[in-house]
Amino acid sequence: MRINLDYLKQFIDHKYDKQELKEILASIGIEVDEMIDVNGTDVFEVEITPNRPDWLSHYGIAREIRAKNTALLLNEIKVLRKKSSGTGSFKIEIKDKTGCPRFSGAILKNVEIGKSSEAIKGLMESFGMRSVNNVVDISNLILMTYGHPIHIFDLDKIDGNKLIIRSAKKGEELKPLDGEVKKLDETDLIIADEKGPLSLAGVMGGEFSGVTKKTKNIFIECAWFNPSRVRKTSKRFGMKTDASYIFERGADIENTEEIIDLTIELLLGNAGNSIEIIEYFDEYSEPVEKRKVKLGKDFPEKFTGIHIEERVISDILTSLGFRLEDNSNYWNVEVPSFRVDINAHEDLVEEIIRIYGYDKLDTVIPGTASDSVEGYEKRLFLDNMRTWFTANGYSEVINYSFHSMKDNSFFGDEINYVEIRNPIGSDFSVMRNSLAAGILKNTATNRNNDFKRISLFESGTIFIKEEGTLVEKDVVALSASGYETLPSWKDTEGRVFDFFVFKSHIFAYLKRMGLIFKLTEASEFTGFLKKENCFNIIIGGKEAGFIGEVDDKVSAFYKNEEPVFICQLDLDVMTEKRVEKNFDIWNRLPAATRDLSFLINRKNKYESIAKVIEKYRPEALENYSLTDLYEGKGIPDDKISMLMNFRYRSSAKTLTTDEVNDLHESLTEKLNDDLGIIRR
Repeated sequence: MRINLDYLKQFIDHKYDKQELKEILASIGIEVDEMIDVNGTDVFEVEITPNRPDWLSHYGIAREIRAKNTALLLNEIKVLRKKSSGTGSFKIEIKDKTGCPRFSGAILKNVEIGKSSEAIKGLMESFGMRSVNNVVDISNLILMTYGHPIHIFDLDKIDGNKLIIRSAKKGEELKPLDGEVKKLDETDLIIADEKGPLSLAGVMGGEFSGVTKKTKNIFIECAWFNPSRVRKTSKRFGMKTDASYIFERGADIENTEEIIDLTIELLLGNAGNSIEIIEYFDEYSEPVEKRKVKLGKDFPEKFTGIHIEERVISDILTSLGFRLEDNSNYWNVEVPSFRVDINAHEDLVEEIIRIYGYDKLDTVIPGTASDSVEGYEKRLFLDNMRTWFTANGYSEVINYSFHSMKDNSFFGDEINYVEIRNPIGSDFSVMRNSLAAGILKNTATNRNNDFKRISLFESGTIFIKEEGTLVEKDVVALSASGYETLPSWKDTEGRVFDFFVFKSHIFAYLKRMGLIFKLTEASEFTGFLKKENCFNIIIGGKEAGFIGEVDDKVSAFYKNEEPVFICQLDLDVMTEKRVEKNFDIWNRLPAATRDLSFLINRKNKYESIAKVIEKYRPEALENYSLTDLYEGKGIPDDKISMLMNFRYRSSAKTLTTDEVNDLHESLTEKLNDDLGIIRR
């Protein structure tokens, strides 16, 4: 919104220069984005928070400046109502009182349509608006001055001498001032005559009933429209207007008659001397009850931690338009109708400290009586994860908690999903059941921006249904694609990520966190992971997640042409199964190693070999690893050659050569018995 600093002085006569005024506005929460010079006039482009529609006007801004400096004089809005002939021939009928509880208006005749004065044209330009004619410009001036939208109809185009405020009928059509015909439905609130729709209430007037050069008689409308109804219509048609912007946030329901009087006052001075006021209207059968909030006199100090004198509190609230009734230990505070954001005593304290000065708050961390903080272990885990993976070249990403049904279908079934009742679009219609979809999109985005190494991690909540009950799980997900190490003068080819490199990063982290884990073959994830690289991660005997390579079809859907490796882990399981690491002195006794070269049926995976070794593992076997794998020339087609290394070491004594040989031979025989290996 734009604030003309010269025009602002009509409502509050201050002596601040523009820099001082900018700082004052910032101190009360109104951010000045830009200072503009429009034909020698200083104009502020200000950022208004969504909860403060009362700031969307010059008078509203002036009222706030007056609250900050009560020595200044605020020019109150006082206009005497002009007499009317009161013919009583025109009617207003509100059929939808939920959508429009109040509708005020006036009929003026003998209006002269023409160009606006140079002064008003200058104001329109400073507001960033186009001057249309003297009548339309006055309606825009009222909007920018007092923050309540009005609409002016050509009276002679209203059929049946009657305006009807109702819900639209499905299939009705209206051509607004933007020139594009809109097909209406029952959710749209309209202003109509006997023939049909004339205006989208709170959004935009219709082209047919608008003011033109030929207009002689007008109907001025100032109403209050339900914010949610205006928002739905505005969103559905993609029509963001100055009027809808205010009505969506909440206009002042009490000032509609006053706005009509102010409009007439301006029209009398700018639209001809022969204007005749025919009739006033105000349909307000069920006035809104005044909001009242109880504010304990000791509560501001409890809430802010600083002492503010009662007199100061009373003066601040009064200067902001609140009315206070003193009841010994508390005030009953009547909230002005233009303050739609005030509902609780905390809101009132925020107003007090906003004007009193945030700089007066003590910079002291509040104490707590609690010995522990809920979720500390999880946060510690996440902090360690961020430190570890960032140090190892991974970047953290943050995605929305909701996505499309198509995203969900890859990573879960089509039944146990959590649907959003009022989604902002089909791409955000369900709560996510995995972090994988977001990370795969991030991978594609990074690749499109020519990143060669794309290693990412994310922590967040996923949402699933288990036996009809909503379950939320905190998980972490990691992915890798492209180069692990980029090509350089020393290594011209570089090294690309493969499953084993990615797995080693995950395993190194799990070991660092003191977790006992293993991989098992999985089938439930093969819908989005390749069968040959699809594993469960078991931590402390409990299933904790999955790891593998994303299936080509899923990668193609997310526009990833290169392999993507992904892992997702349950944060609760990791936190629960974590074992505190203690220092153990290393074994000082010497170790002995033995190699075992053998052929094995290629249908057997390394996991099956590891299972047999663990089953018969002698106490002195310190570790074992696969050091070489070969297939091809000299090896039968149904076989594969493996070379494994075994390290033996006792914690009690130095093993002799014979003892090591006996242990190794015994283990080799077990592998032969269970898996049919052939020693080479």
